[in-house]
Formats: sequence, structure tokens, C-alpha cells
Amino acid sequence: MKVINRDFFGVYIGLALIGYFILMGAFDLQELVFLRIFNLPIVLGGLVLLYHKMFVRKRGKYTIRQGIIQGVRAVCIATLMLVSYIYGHIQADPSFLNFVNELMLFGFSFSIYQMGIILFIEGVFTGLMLSLVLMVWYRKGAKSRVKEPISN
Repeated sequence: MKVINRDFFGVYIGLALIGYFILMGAFDLQELVFLRIFNLPIVLGGLVLLYHKMFVRKRGKYTIRQGIIQGVRAVCIATLMLVSYIYGHIQADPSFLNFVNELMLFGFSFSIYQMGIILFIEGVFTGLMLSLVLMVWYRKGAKSRVKEPISN
């Protein structure tokens, strides 16, 4: 069985997230923190493309565990790309970190490393939850489309 190049989907999601971050900066919308919710459809779209290729084009010959691992790996790659870009952005424009610290409700300010770790954990957790939901959905649909039995 040929393994799907999950790195492509991780890079695709990462570039889309970076593009969205740049677009928010171009329109000076970085102050609107609630726009971060639109990161979710970007990650969801990338995972749907990954699972569509796994379960529709490859006829569902993957287990749930393999699918979750591939989804989480893709999201980890994307999140690392985004965190690296934001790290570079903060190095170029330190006022962005000050802006983020002004928005914090915890009463203390974050360093650039703490912010990177928080962004990474948030991204991976979101990707894991989306992977779990999408795997069940695609796996159930793949069983109804494929004639031969699929082993878990």
C-alpha cells in the first residue's frame, strides 16, 4: 500500500494559515482577535482534502489509527510553520508581541517562546479533535462505499 504524502497536506494547511495571517495584517485586522476562529475552516478544509484522498480516492484501505496519525502529523507541520512565521514576524516587529500581551487577561505578559508553545498546543489540540471527528465520519462513509470488508 502506497502511503499518502501527508507532508503536502501539512504544508498546504500551513501556507493557508500564514496567508490568512498576512491577509489580516494587510487589512489591519490583527486587532480583531475573534477572527482567529477562521483558522478552523482552514484546518478543516486541509483535513477534509487529506481524508478525501485517503478514503474516497484510495477506496478506504486505511485504519482509523493510521488516519488520525496522518491528520495530526499534517496539523503539526502546519502549526510549526505558522509558529515559525509568527516568531519571525515578532522578531521583525516586536510591537506585535506587546500588542498580544496587552490583550492577555491573565495579568502577566508572555515571552515569545511561551506564546509559541501555546500556539502549538492549541493548533495540535484543534487538529486532533478535528481528526477524530473527520475520521469517524469518513470511515463510516468509506464502509458504505467499499464492497470488501475493512479491517480496523
